[in-house]
Amino acid sequence: MKNVHSVFIVDDDPTNNMICKKMIEKSGFSENVTCYTDANEALKQLQSLDNSNDFPQVIFLDINMPPTSGWEFLTQYQKLSISKPLKIFMLSSGISDEHIKKAKEINIVTDVIDKPLSEEKLRTTVSKYI
Repeated sequence: MKNVHSVFIVDDDPTNNMICKKMIEKSGFSENVTCYTDANEALKQLQSLDNSNDFPQVIFLDINMPPTSGWEFLTQYQKLSISKPLKIFMLSSGISDEHIKKAKEINIVTDVIDKPLSEEKLRTTVSKYI
């Protein structure tokens, strides 16, 4: 599987973050995985890493998380002056047609992936988008 330099996981569920991180590392997708349970902290880190080689190439972003949802994260991200390319995959434990339609309307969202993240879903993601 193609290896990406750095990945962020943004999800309010620490258990899901641990599962995703292990899956990403085990599959060889990336060895540099950083997890955030607070979307605002992830946004701050993205802004501080904009001119750094440590800026992530991929973000797996939960749709439903308090207090800042994945949708709100995207709105705030678009307001940042970030020059680095990034692929954002939204994660949801219940993907609806509404989620897919809304995600397709946001040009910075690459795709929506149903939880839990698996090695098979990572392979599909890599072959399609990376």
